[in-house]
Amino acid sequence: MSEPAVIIPSQAECDFFARNTAQRREIIGGLIREQQLVAFAGPYGIGKSPALADIDTHVLNGIAWCGRAVEKRPVIHIDLETPGPVYKANIRNIATRLGVPLPKVPQELDVYLEHDDLTEPGTRKVLAAIVEPKLRVRLQLIEHALNEQPDALVIIDPLELLFPIDTGKKTSILCLYGELRRLLSEHPHAAMCLTFNLRKLDRQRPYRPDLLKSPRLWLEEVCGTLDILNRSDVRLGMDAAIHDEDVRVINGIRRGEEMQPMLIRSVDVKGRFV
Repeated sequence: MSEPAVIIPSQAECDFFARNTAQRREIIGGLIREQQLVAFAGPYGIGKSPALADIDTHVLNGIAWCGRAVEKRPVIHIDLETPGPVYKANIRNIATRLGVPLPKVPQELDVYLEHDDLTEPGTRKVLAAIVEPKLRVRLQLIEHALNEQPDALVIIDPLELLFPIDTGKKTSILCLYGELRRLLSEHPHAAMCLTFNLRKLDRQRPYRPDLLKSPRLWLEEVCGTLDILNRSDVRLGMDAAIHDEDVRVINGIRRGEEMQPMLIRSVDVKGRFV
């Protein structure tokens, strides 16, 4: 009886298991890595936009955020809800609190505010993009910005106002998801944070699950609206604590990694998060 053949893997096959084995660098420790697509959801008015302005300033300066290590890098921020004067005041106040200079625009902070004066270049660009029905034109806004800042943290707040696709058509959602993934593959040191407003509570289910204790159940309130959330690398939620309306809970799921919840509180009128 002949001996079974011994299959010796080729050099190329051996190299496959030896290359690209390290995790991408963390941008915010325990929350966001390079080349990750992050969904960040919460009820309207819960404080997502002020929290993102706080994250902007910490990432731009490499300052730890709420006890988590931060790697310094540029930020591309597309905000389609916050009034321009409010966003600018938030950044000024946070910079003053942290004792850092205001970021250079657009060299460090490449910002696009829909609700700002038309004399602002970023505002003109984002308005020109959102009046175009073609998906490609809106994607080019992000692509051109990433070509200038290939290692940036990209924030789109909220996603649905930049890409008003039919959420009932799965093919439309997957098409957008594929395009965002393409941009990240072409800029592997970048990451994207996409925000979503939580849908309103209905009479049949007047209470949401506790985000701190049951993040998966809480996220179902979001994931039922857009398939892209289910395919994100990180799904984060922000909500008021059950027993303290002044405290915000940030919790969620990181694919293949552990996620530790956070409790933050705005302790002064300047929106300091601790």
